[in-house]
Amino acid sequence: MHLSRRKEYTDLRTVIHFVESDVESNGTHGHKWMYNKCLLHGLKETRESIRHILKLVDPRGVEMRSKQRLIRRKYFSQGPNYCWHIDSYDKLKPYGLCINDCVDGFSRKMMWVKVGKTSSDPKVIAKYFIEAIQNAGGYPDHMRGDMGTENGTVAAMQNFLSRNERNGRFIHLWKKYFKHSNSLGGLFYANNAELDETALVWNMHHIRRSRSNLPGDRPIALYLLPELWASADYVQSISDDMLEICKSECAHDDVFPCEG
Repeated sequence: MHLSRRKEYTDLRTVIHFVESDVESNGTHGHKWMYNKCLLHGLKETRESIRHILKLVDPRGVEMRSKQRLIRRKYFSQGPNYCWHIDSYDKLKPYGLCINDCVDGFSRKMMWVKVGKTSSDPKVIAKYFIEAIQNAGGYPDHMRGDMGTENGTVAAMQNFLSRNERNGRFIHLWKKYFKHSNSLGGLFYANNAELDETALVWNMHHIRRSRSNLPGDRPIALYLLPELWASADYVQSISDDMLEICKSECAHDDVFPCEG
């Protein structure tokens, strides 16, 4: 007998309404991203159904995404917290949106993603770094970013805590999500609550094995269970005294007007 457990899917009209609402507010998500976003909001439907729904409600967006060509560079990281990559997305500065993010090189897990009035104040970026260290339970073995002044305090902290690796490798995730924002007429991710959700969905979605021999799976799994891929966590512990010294060099960004 070929028996299987029947899955309880969400009413299709509810799923369609959710996808339509998300397309109206964001408009650049592919079906894999949308599938994970539906799961995050408690909506159960097959990935294939989500693909067809998107094709119906957002045919132009589907066509534009199908033309995208992404060239990946060779890269290797030994394990989670071996190297974090920090970067800023400046294309939305004319609209007052300054975004800064950090990605773990091995798992591709977002360590932070923040929006504020500035992404060029080194003390503000340092605050993001220290908050991520507290959440991770330590600092990364290496830290990479560009040579701009906005990363100066983070570089000094990393050098203070261990050693600083200067050559920057840019992981520019935002190109994928903002590429069509102007053409689609939608400027989104206006506050940190939306960006927190973006990071959560990203960390839960499945990533293919890369050509650079990085394993494929969900970033959160790669980050928390590196032993499944014959790796280990490279996080470096930090004392309370050192943490307090670093905190004294941080600054808060002004309250962002879109946060309410």
